[in-house]
Amino acid sequence: MLTAQPRRAWANGRQPNTTGVVVDPSNPNRMLAGLTFGVMVSTDAGLNWRWVCEDVLGGSSAVDAQVAITGAGTLLVANPNGLFESSDDGCAWTKVGAIAAPLQTTWLALHPTDANRWLIAANDPNQAGGLIYQTTDAGAHFDPMPQPQARLYLYSVAFAPSQPTRIYAAGSNNAGSNSAY
Repeated sequence: MLTAQPRRAWANGRQPNTTGVVVDPSNPNRMLAGLTFGVMVSTDAGLNWRWVCEDVLGGSSAVDAQVAITGAGTLLVANPNGLFESSDDGCAWTKVGAIAAPLQTTWLALHPTDANRWLIAANDPNQAGGLIYQTTDAGAHFDPMPQPQARLYLYSVAFAPSQPTRIYAAGSNNAGSNSAY
């Protein structure tokens, strides 16, 4: 007896997965999805999706893109090549701000009430450690923030929704143990 075996789909050496789906706070028909194979944009509430080529965002990577949409409707994508923005539904992208090389961006968080305040987590691929960077001018400049533990490789960073002055970070240390702060 023969049975059909499902084929596996792969994206950047792994099965496809999503890193997040966000809805434009000012237009619920606009959505942005971060995936293991890049970024997709929908302008009809998710009925149809258009793939944004990874090369536009600085090349392909095994590290997944993190996505956000600002209150003004600007699409944001963070990947190891930096932070990128688009105001035309992902047709044209511009690199935002700058952090010192060789740091690689791994996570992006927008403040829940202050449209100009964002966080990015960035790690040094040559060392086990990274920093949280903050902007208070919508990405024009980023400044490093104090880190709770030295040499922490950062996986994610977020503002506490109920108390936005509190910041959460998760990562691991050189010994490989996971931590949350």
